[in-house]
Amino acid sequence: MQQPNETVSAEIYEPLISARLLRRTMAVVLLIAILTIILNIGGRWYGERMAAGGYNVDESLKTITIAGDRMTFPANTIRFESQRAGGSSDRLDLYVVWPELAGYSLANREQFNNSEKSGNLIFLSLMPKTMQLDMSARLAPIYSKLTTPGMASSIDGLEALEFTEDSRYVDEILYVGAREDSKPFVVRCLKEEKLPSGSRSCMRDINIGQNLSVTYRFSNGLLPQWQQLDRAIYNFIEKAMLPGTAQSPA
Repeated sequence: MQQPNETVSAEIYEPLISARLLRRTMAVVLLIAILTIILNIGGRWYGERMAAGGYNVDESLKTITIAGDRMTFPANTIRFESQRAGGSSDRLDLYVVWPELAGYSLANREQFNNSEKSGNLIFLSLMPKTMQLDMSARLAPIYSKLTTPGMASSIDGLEALEFTEDSRYVDEILYVGAREDSKPFVVRCLKEEKLPSGSRSCMRDINIGQNLSVTYRFSNGLLPQWQQLDRAIYNFIEKAMLPGTAQSPA
């Protein structure tokens, strides 16, 4: 019988986990960890963007000039991204929540995103003044000629006037509130049967600053607070005016 060859060279055995394989494994684990961190941060950022639904939570002040009136507003109160850059403009659109008059935030996003919860949302449009008379000043020379005698109103302090059939405002009601220390409060509101869901059904405009007209729209559910609302809107715009901008009487 042939005897085993004891002179055969010893085989070279490598360990089951080599140093090279260990280095590659550690590199893969490190890469996965980095990707996980990136996805986690990116996921939170994207989730917040999705929750914002195109709105802006930035509260930094933006300076806007309209017809010589310089103002600053938080970015999250400005409705359109194109207007958030600041600078000179012929129009600025804002939205705020009553009564804080605060812009969009993750805490109040339901009031911006859900029409059923948006009753306290107010829209404002700021533009150069095109008429010398604002809505209050138009009451005697214009609206009084387009309306019938006052109706009973269930809202304290407001008289309801109905527009005549030949008026272009026939689908609206004019509400007038007397004020001892300033011009009367005058606002036009759509009749209830004409209201679309979640609408800003009431509209009022005021002149302020040097050449600025501010139109604000709100739900008729806020009409009982008309005195506080009108004063707050005026103060909100006046506070935004930078020094040197002349003010108009309320």
